Amino acid sequence: MATTQSTLNDETESESTPAAAESRSPDYHHSIGVQPATTDRSNHNRTKVVFVKVAASMRGTFETGPERGATVISDLFDAKITIDEVEQFSWPVSDGMIFAFRAYTPSRVSTVQTTVTTEEGNADSLPEPLDTTYRKLASELPESLKIRVGTLPLELFGPSPALGTRLVMKEQNQKPAGRGKVTGADANALFEELAGEPFLYYVQYRQSSGLPEDNEYQVTVRIFLFNPRYKISTESEYADCLRFGRQCDPADSFADLGVSSSLAVIDDSYFISHYDGSVSPGRETELPRFSAGQALITGEKEFTLMRRGQYGASDLLEERCAYTSLLAREIDLEHYVGLGTVDPGVDPWQKAPEAAGFDIDDVGTDPDKLIPEEVTIGVSAPIEDSEFDQARTTANDGTEEHWDGIERVAVAFEGEGYDVIIVTQDTGSRPDLWVRRDDGEIFAVEVEYRTKSKAGSFYTNLVRQAVWGYKTITVMVPQTDDDGRTESLDKLGRWALDRLKAPMKESDPTKTKLYNDSGTVTVDGKTLLLPEGVSEGLC
Repeated sequence: MATTQSTLNDETESESTPAAAESRSPDYHHSIGVQPATTDRSNHNRTKVVFVKVAASMRGTFETGPERGATVISDLFDAKITIDEVEQFSWPVSDGMIFAFRAYTPSRVSTVQTTVTTEEGNADSLPEPLDTTYRKLASELPESLKIRVGTLPLELFGPSPALGTRLVMKEQNQKPAGRGKVTGADANALFEELAGEPFLYYVQYRQSSGLPEDNEYQVTVRIFLFNPRYKISTESEYADCLRFGRQCDPADSFADLGVSSSLAVIDDSYFISHYDGSVSPGRETELPRFSAGQALITGEKEFTLMRRGQYGASDLLEERCAYTSLLAREIDLEHYVGLGTVDPGVDPWQKAPEAAGFDIDDVGTDPDKLIPEEVTIGVSAPIEDSEFDQARTTANDGTEEHWDGIERVAVAFEGEGYDVIIVTQDTGSRPDLWVRRDDGEIFAVEVEYRTKSKAGSFYTNLVRQAVWGYKTITVMVPQTDDDGRTESLDKLGRWALDRLKAPMKESDPTKTKLYNDSGTVTVDGKTLLLPEGVSEGLC
């Protein structure tokens, strides 16, 4: 039997070009990624993200966002699994603010979902650390806030911002003011100041031991504006900026904490020539001239670091600042987490020709829809061979040949040391088997017999488990014709890989059809059309 394997893995991409397919050697352990993405995938997408929307209607009724958010961040670092970093992305939409949280763990083992149970309230339905992040937010925030999970495609925010900055400390012996001493110079103040503007507010939280003065956290804060009016494109524009100040430095909202803007630090190192009005760096600064240093002057370099998830700063900033990340106690996290809202009234991203700020349902999925139906999986003890002799229960078990294939596959996995359960089928949608490897990882197993005549079922089975968060091992059972000839395993494997590579049929020059070819894809009653020159086979 030939097998393929699918997994919810956003770092793995399928080879989709004809040239790549021809040069690839046969390999039936092939990974695919299935996710609710709305844009092209990239190397910088954030997966396993929890989204929270604080609607504009919550203004005046939800005032505890900073306190609740700080508690969530603190609780994540104290969770049962080891979390060493949390990212926060925040941006406005026409009727509120969107917040996205992504936690990271240094352990590979802790990211694998190994607990499967039928006890109410204890079923793990999301992979770690997504599950922990979701549960912490859901338990701390009011039920009136909408929470979703999914992938954040950073390409939404375009190739570069108009302006970007980070919060820094210039003085060696100073720390940001404590939350109990200064309020109102925080993330929510920034959101109010920038209401109506397209912006991205980004924070990295890290917990570190040995920090001075009982500080527990290092916080990296970056802010990006996307309205072209703030873009510095020429040396003369930068000269005006040095003479009169920047039109907007979003870091000013935090000034009362005693922090500075990286843009101000850079600007202090340039001067205007009295002879010709040109801009030059100080003689001993080692800064580049404007033409070579524009990415530093506009903050584009910080945008690049943000996309990569790097908290470090450029060497030039490190030399000029005492700290490029801020020290914080647990209560001081309230300065940075925000969780407030604004009411722009219109979509602020209309002012950003190269960026977009999606609303929560455009990037996230309701977690309740990802919770699988409860199934019985015997993981407490090895399965006895006699359990493979159970009778078929419903029509979903398929033909006698299919059932025979399921039993033979079960015996094969048991012989390889797996714990095996043949799923008792009902009228619902379930895999044929569940198997557990000796390291605890659980796989769904689909035994495909006569699948080539109904590829839609093949895709449905893979997508179902991918949405549940499980890897799927697909076993292709060869058929024998009336002359006694058995299908080639190589041919079966290639058929499966080709179906995964291009699930859409090129059956219509303009309309997109579902993979089972049962109908066209429609949105609001209107048929979705393909762009000129693009076929369904390339989708």
